Amino acid sequence: MIVYIVATLLSLLCAYISVHIENSRGIEAVKGLVINKMFAFLSFVPLTFVMAVRRDVGRDYGLYWRWFSGTRDTLEPAFQFLNTVLRQLFGDPQSLFIVCAVIICGIYFMTIYKESGAPVYSILLFVITRDFFFSMNVMRQYVATAILLLSIPFFKKKNWIAVVCLLLIAFLFHKSSIWFAIIYIFSLVEVPPLIGGAIIAGMFVFSHTILKWIFPLLSRFGFYTNYFSSSKYGNESGDMALSYILIFLSFYLLLAYVYPKVKSNANLKLMYAAVFSSLLLLSMGAVLPNNVHRLVWYSNSFLVLYLPEAVRSVQDKRIRVLLNAVIVVFYFAITINYISNDTLYYVPYKSMWG
Repeated sequence: MIVYIVATLLSLLCAYISVHIENSRGIEAVKGLVINKMFAFLSFVPLTFVMAVRRDVGRDYGLYWRWFSGTRDTLEPAFQFLNTVLRQLFGDPQSLFIVCAVIICGIYFMTIYKESGAPVYSILLFVITRDFFFSMNVMRQYVATAILLLSIPFFKKKNWIAVVCLLLIAFLFHKSSIWFAIIYIFSLVEVPPLIGGAIIAGMFVFSHTILKWIFPLLSRFGFYTNYFSSSKYGNESGDMALSYILIFLSFYLLLAYVYPKVKSNANLKLMYAAVFSSLLLLSMGAVLPNNVHRLVWYSNSFLVLYLPEAVRSVQDKRIRVLLNAVIVVFYFAITINYISNDTLYYVPYKSMWG
């Protein structure tokens, strides 16, 4: 546990220096910019290092180790290609974990510094929303997520060709990344909070009907069989849905409270679309297969980037302070419980050196 805490604190410290040094009095503009970039890079190093040199950390670690050493027909082509290239170049499965760590953390941190109005807070959210830990378990999905993050600036500029190209590349790493396109579509459609709430409630009421008619149709598409197969249903999905629905419902209420600002803010529109689409999915609750809930993890990216801005949209400073405190404490408690779970293999942390 101490490894994760120390790495997080070092990243936050470097990020804080990076954000504040450029505008410090008594430092030349050019020198301040250089120090800014240097500490921004240093903020990326600790968490990336922890992710890159791990050994047997994360429940799926063994799977990636075996896939690297052999072949698996159902692996997405881009990830299979990455495996093949690294196997030919290095022959050591650890190279896969190092490269994926650099891709995931590198793009996440770069996007945070470009998109977030509060990079230090966003880096903390990257850890306590468990995106950092999820990425050590489902690497394919988070490599795809990192690629999708690159599409956000293009989407806001309406550069559709670039957006589609990046969506396709991400799809070649993990097929579930199509969910990002759904979030983008929702962000283009104005759904007021009251109407959105009614739709979410309707989805909850008719969830079993949706399960009965729609999911079997989707399962006929071979590449979604693992997500919609009836064999994947279980009680775990209901427990997972409950925790997520409470989180996203809270953020939906926050965005509903500041909705006039949401309508005129591209960042908050994206966050609103991510939260709304996730609630539509989660409203079906325990009837969803376990794997389907992984789609909600794509929405975490928008929380990491834009939740600080959403909180700042609240005018009352006391409410803002309270909201930030509740968010940090709540997420921190969930994260401690999550990584302490013996079945997930995050602790004790082990490195490639033993």
